[in-house]
Amino acid sequence: AERKSILEELNKLRIDLNNVVRNRDDASRKRDLLIQLEDYKREVQELENRVREKSRVVEEADRINSEIIDIEKRISIVENEYREVDNKLFDLHKEYTRLLSEKNNLIKKLEELGRLEEEYREVVKNRERYESYIDFLGELENLVSEVEKYVRSRAYEFFREVFIDYFNKLMEGYEIVSVDVDQNFRPEIKIKIGFAEHAVNQPSGGQFISVSLAYRLALNTLFRALHKDFKDMVLILDEPTVGFSPERVGKLRELLREISGRDNQAIVVTHDRNLLDIGDCKIKLSIDPSKNTTRVEYEECFCEGIEWNEYMEAIANLLKNPQLFIK
Repeated sequence: AERKSILEELNKLRIDLNNVVRNRDDASRKRDLLIQLEDYKREVQELENRVREKSRVVEEADRINSEIIDIEKRISIVENEYREVDNKLFDLHKEYTRLLSEKNNLIKKLEELGRLEEEYREVVKNRERYESYIDFLGELENLVSEVEKYVRSRAYEFFREVFIDYFNKLMEGYEIVSVDVDQNFRPEIKIKIGFAEHAVNQPSGGQFISVSLAYRLALNTLFRALHKDFKDMVLILDEPTVGFSPERVGKLRELLREISGRDNQAIVVTHDRNLLDIGDCKIKLSIDPSKNTTRVEYEECFCEGIEWNEYMEAIANLLKNPQLFIK
């Protein structure tokens, strides 16, 4: 019975041991589960933390994105403002350039006004002097007018006398034709018919040439007599005998010899050989058709003291610049 009791106790212990073992295994499993649960818990916690962190990142990203959108809007506004300012600056630059140009123009105008003001002051300053000049010139004009009348009267009488004399010498032997000049030095041709003189409105060629030559020669004589500067003036006649009869050529030759014999120099250009003997010096001109030039050919000179080279040089200069020999 005791043995049975021990066996029963042993069985009971065995059962208890098995239970303990089972409990130990169960506790071990539970411990492993707890450890695993702790691991899961930590992982869940980490995941939750990561989720929360991600949420914060998303929120931060949303915030940043919102700020970016806001900044972009502000940038767009600033860009528009910049463009407006840039346009205003461009307009201001254009306006500045225009104002600068106006300023320069105004400066020039002011300088011009200053110069004109100086000139005006100078004019005002000299006005009284000019007015006195005008008064003096008015008196002088009256005096000159009187002197002019006197000189004109003397010149008219002298010219009229010489003109009539020269014409009569050219028309010697043809006394029915006479000439005169009015107070304005206009020539008048008259012809005697019976006991009366009549004006010739349409003179013949010879009459017209005689009047023109006498007028020209008388005018030359008048100039020589009026002033000493005209005394040595050279008389130049170009083909004076065109339309003249041989008789009138002879009269002209005598008249030119008379005029040039008063220490007056006359140059006659002519093809009429009847005038050759009136000159102290004679030259012959010929034209070179190939060069279209005039060549001087010396013939003869009867004036004493004239050197050949000087003579030829003077003639060449005369042909080149005839105005140099006309005073």
